[in-house]
Amino acid sequence: MSGNIEINSLDKNKSIQLLSEKKDFYSGSFDKNIDLILDDFQGMIEQNVLNVDILMDCKITNMNIINNTIIGSNEVNKLLLNDNEGVGFENQIWAVFDDIFKPNLYKNPRIQESNKQRELTDILSFYKLGIFLIEVKAMGVFSVEENITEQRKVANLKKQISKGIKQLIGARRALEKQSKIIDNKNNEIVFDKNIFPHCLVIVSELLQFGDWEEIEMLMLKAMLENNLCLNVLDLVELMKYIKISNGKKEMFDYYMLERRDRFIENGADIHIRAKFVNKDEDIKL
Repeated sequence: MSGNIEINSLDKNKSIQLLSEKKDFYSGSFDKNIDLILDDFQGMIEQNVLNVDILMDCKITNMNIINNTIIGSNEVNKLLLNDNEGVGFENQIWAVFDDIFKPNLYKNPRIQESNKQRELTDILSFYKLGIFLIEVKAMGVFSVEENITEQRKVANLKKQISKGIKQLIGARRALEKQSKIIDNKNNEIVFDKNIFPHCLVIVSELLQFGDWEEIEMLMLKAMLENNLCLNVLDLVELMKYIKISNGKKEMFDYYMLERRDRFIENGADIHIRAKFVNKDEDIKL
């Protein structure tokens, strides 16, 4: 998306003053060192070490929506900014996983039962040592009520997560029954359905307030009763693991197991956050 942002003269001067305090801005190639520096900067922001906020009234004009087409190993999807936010978020997550799991990545695979078909899960990926069943839940922006309370937002998010967990349990049971799974071209997806599965519920934002005990207990129950590994995380948290896995599916598999263990060790806290603390890719939650 592109467009123009108009601000008043007072706020303009605030911005200029902030920028003028920094004399030596970097310009040049984007290499590994710059990548690490940006990671450190992001970490400082998350820990509130830096406070560079400026509140400004602004007007956005001449908006242009950029439609991106992502060509994956098995299919092509579009990243569109439109009213169907759920589909858009699914496509975004599918694109994120394509580099790690291609060619074994499928969006909206279906279960073939006699003459009927039903969706297995939003995204399926696998390799010789792991299966990933992924449910994607977007928090509405365009469709949200104008004056919705924070309590309602949390309640809606909990409802979506609970639905996602139940859908993943159903997908797990379909694999246990050795159900026939097909892709969007009606070709059978052949893989070892006996492998221990990772189940992920990915939300656009995991709100930090409210009582989450019911969802946390639901997560524990799902793992205990269905022999699966379950993680609930938002897009920001997911991208940390995608980045540190460096395109290696085995590493992503390992980090999801570690995250599950830390979730349990920290009293089933759904809001655990990862911080990778050194070059050896150690993880601290």
